[in-house]
Amino acid sequence: MNKYQSIIFFLAAAVFVGWLLLRDVENIPLPTANIPIATVLYLCDGEKTLSAAYYKGPEAPVPDPGEPPMPTGSIELSIDGQASSTLAQTISVSGIRYANPDESLVFWSKGDSVLIMRNNSMDLDYTNCVAVPAVRVISPAAGDIWKVGETRTITWVTQSIPPERKISISIRRIPPPPLQEEGQEFDPLVFVHLTNTGSVGWTIPDMYPDGMYVFGITSYESVPVMNPVSNESAPFRITREKSIGGQRDERGCLGPAGYTFSEDVGSCLRVFEMTPDIMKAARIAVERVGRGYALTVVSFNSYEEAGAYDIMLERGVAREKTTILIRNWKVGSVVAE
Repeated sequence: MNKYQSIIFFLAAAVFVGWLLLRDVENIPLPTANIPIATVLYLCDGEKTLSAAYYKGPEAPVPDPGEPPMPTGSIELSIDGQASSTLAQTISVSGIRYANPDESLVFWSKGDSVLIMRNNSMDLDYTNCVAVPAVRVISPAAGDIWKVGETRTITWVTQSIPPERKISISIRRIPPPPLQEEGQEFDPLVFVHLTNTGSVGWTIPDMYPDGMYVFGITSYESVPVMNPVSNESAPFRITREKSIGGQRDERGCLGPAGYTFSEDVGSCLRVFEMTPDIMKAARIAVERVGRGYALTVVSFNSYEEAGAYDIMLERGVAREKTTILIRNWKVGSVVAE
């Protein structure tokens, strides 16, 4: 074989090997997303703790006849807040078992309890380890935007909480924008005495000002509230954009949302929401701030005492917000957001 034949031979061999590799690319398992399906905190005797982040592995290969399926999950185990160790799921006749490659560290989960084994012996420093009751809010997620009038689903998961316990859901506003310093903007209770199904639908009412909010979800035994377990959602935004969205007319009123211009009041408003007294209060509020393009009465509060109203206005396409507090048919104060 001369040198040219040798070159041709090695090129052909390289092409053949490359073809074999490419042929099997589709059989190479893809990496899974590094996101835990659950994270559980366990409390042991002596106030010691274990934290386990559970991960779902790739789809297991089909086992041979008569053989059990090979588990593919794993956990990241942190003991008393120290650096975590990765343990692979192994075959187990009871419970769920995870171990490192040489089996010197084993994490065995059975229901809500776990045990730690080191070198085939139970680690007596970590005994009676039980999952801590907890609530985790799934939806809304951080940065979600929920619009007034929409129906959204609030979802949560619980761990180590008896199914007969009830759920309550509250809401609170957080900065920005600045919070109201006095009084109550809205009822903080959204739901009470729910069955712990993990989700509930909620149509967002128009009582909530535009801004950032968090839900608080509490599990409890009975009323009065006994042994509560609570957690809050990530911050999310409530906006009125959908309920007053659409094309503006020549006065800046959002007609598709039901707003028309009132010559008597001097602003855009929903006539069907107004009583003669609310119209009077709105006129006082508009006289205070002055007429302008797209000036809109977006909401109001009324009180039992005569001539007492809060009139919420938005001005211009930028929707600058101002609240006029009227008492005894006179402007008491003006609050600009």
